Amino acid sequence: MKDLKPLINNLSWTEICLIKALLDLIGVNTSIELNASRICDAKGTTRSVFVNALAKLEIAGLITKRSMGMKGTHIEVIDPGALQELKRQLYGVGD
Repeated sequence: MKDLKPLINNLSWTEICLIKALLDLIGVNTSIELNASRICDAKGTTRSVFVNALAKLEIAGLITKRSMGMKGTHIEVIDPGALQELKRQLYGVGD
């Protein structure tokens, strides 16, 4: 199991809220396409926060991401177990 403390300690408040929303959208899927603008509008944040949050998840080895241009961002889950553990830990933090 990955140590998620460094990742969690490196997240801003808005990144935590956005990642929680992303984890809810991903659910048990191992692959999903997301539209950053829609998610950011719904959460009242900027796309730069979305990009930074995804980058941190990718650096931690939890996901890979690929831009699909106007269609959105394709996310592939690398470690579903660690992603579920992150979700469990984050629901003690944020809104």
